[in-house]
Amino acid sequence: MDWNTFNRELQNRVDDPQLRYIFGLIYERLLDMGKHVDANANVLLETVGAFQNIVGLNEILSDRVKTLHDVIKGRDKGVSVESVPITNED
Repeated sequence: MDWNTFNRELQNRVDDPQLRYIFGLIYERLLDMGKHVDANANVLLETVGAFQNIVGLNEILSDRVKTLHDVIKGRDKGVSVESVPITNED
């Protein structure tokens, strides 16, 4: 309900001008609070999106660290490299 509709309803239903004024102030405060609630909800949604991105990045990095670990250990693409101690007996 916009201000004009609200004001028209007030004038039709409330005879006391001081009470209409108070109701008008309350209406404006409620609209202002609603705007703040919307802004807070948007901030919360952006925060949730950031956390989702962090979780996705963690999953990607965990997979890459696992792949790097496998490459370092010599287990890359089905190939296994075993290290053998070097001795002078050859």
